[in-house]
Amino acid sequence: MTEAGSAAEAVAGLAARGAAPRTLICGSLYLAGSVLADNG
Repeated sequence: MTEAGSAAEAVAGLAARGAAPRTLICGSLYLAGSVLADNG
């Protein structure tokens, strides 16, 4: 398990590993909103 510095880094790391295109975001609505704003 590794820690990413941001949500964008985490998503990029998952994509580099060939992870499934869907990602479950667990946390606050603020976190989910921030990720959606950054990634559309």
